[in-house]
Amino acid sequence: MALFDSLYFSFVTFTTVNYGDFELISPAGRVLAGLEAFLGAFLLALLVFVLGRTVRLR
Repeated sequence: MALFDSLYFSFVTFTTVNYGDFELISPAGRVLAGLEAFLGAFLLALLVFVLGRTVRLR
């Protein structure tokens, strides 16, 4: 298995995006799924940060 495939599968499994229903085969699909997983984790972290800061400042 290539390095990119290993990184893709570990990242997708960690974020539970595209897990179990079907498998993306094309590189473009894998890049989009990885981008979606990254943005989802980033937005969740941003939400937690903003809520934590709001509670702390009150």
